[in-house]
Amino acid sequence: MDLSDEEDMFALSEEELAQPVLKVNPVEENLITELNGIQKRIDRTNSEIREFQSLIRKGLKQFAHVAKYGEEIDVDIGGEWFTISGEPIIQEGTQKVLKCKQPLAIRNLCQYIIDDKWLILVTLRNTSNWLLKDLRFYICLKNDNELNGTSTFWILADDSFWNTTDCIKPNADLIIGIVVLDVPTFEEESLVEACGTILYEAEDKPYQTVVPNFHLSVDKTIDGTCTVDFKNDPLVSILAMKAVSVEKVLSFDIELATAGERFFDFLDKYSFEEVIDDIRVVRNFGSLKYCILEILSITDAEVKIKVSAGSIAQLSIVLTLLRQEFSDVPDLEEEENCLEAVKTLLQELELFLSNESSAKLQRAKINSDIIIP
Repeated sequence: MDLSDEEDMFALSEEELAQPVLKVNPVEENLITELNGIQKRIDRTNSEIREFQSLIRKGLKQFAHVAKYGEEIDVDIGGEWFTISGEPIIQEGTQKVLKCKQPLAIRNLCQYIIDDKWLILVTLRNTSNWLLKDLRFYICLKNDNELNGTSTFWILADDSFWNTTDCIKPNADLIIGIVVLDVPTFEEESLVEACGTILYEAEDKPYQTVVPNFHLSVDKTIDGTCTVDFKNDPLVSILAMKAVSVEKVLSFDIELATAGERFFDFLDKYSFEEVIDDIRVVRNFGSLKYCILEILSITDAEVKIKVSAGSIAQLSIVLTLLRQEFSDVPDLEEEENCLEAVKTLLQELELFLSNESSAKLQRAKINSDIIIP
């Protein structure tokens, strides 16, 4: 049989020849499959990261809410809530509405410059029925990781007299917290920005109140913006001065017929001007500038006063002048004050040598500046 005359059984038909031939690369197919798998894993991981970040934000929101508002509730803050271990709180029906109430509310903030000290004052109100204890007021300057300043809290007694306090009674309406810092040097820029926080304890739990951001410019330190104003704002101005003063309470005999009259003559002679009932301040320039004298009580036999002076030296001058008129005015306890001054200096030195935080060093420095003339 002639094979050339037979039809080639393996030959392609014309229809098959007309169809395009697809070139298949198994290596390329495998790479594409792997790439698709990797892309899916990337997308899944990104989704998990977003869910985790959302969980973190919600957790931080909860913790910030508890720290700031406690557990009292009054506005809907939205979002899900979680236990301390991160487990979601299951809520039936509609979403749980949480009402927030700030236990310690800030009513006002003001600043004063007195000599080389920068004072930040915040007016506070206790909006809760809790007793707020362990009060601490801290300031943090921008680009500074340390908390700064030494703080005190004051309450007003008899509408005139400021006294320090370590707690705030329920629903108390007028409390002022004060932080004292050194005036900034403004070496890097002419404006210093700062923020603050007030920490306290209520019902055996810690809380905080955030102080709004504020700033101090170099111009404000010299244009009178931050100067005490005994005429228009006597109450707060007196408090600002007392915050950087050393105080002494003393009483002396005025049984003589003219002693009471001589006491008020003494106040007029040395320019102690009455700015509030029973509180007098020296506002002129001189060694007694901004010295405060509070008349705590006065009877036919005795007068009791509190002297607030900017330094031990100024306090000593006032006592000397009083003693010239009233012989039984007590001396300044020099030995006791010297011992206190030594202890204060030693404390400051120990903090410096132990490389303590600037907040503790600042507090020790302010104490030594007040005690040591």
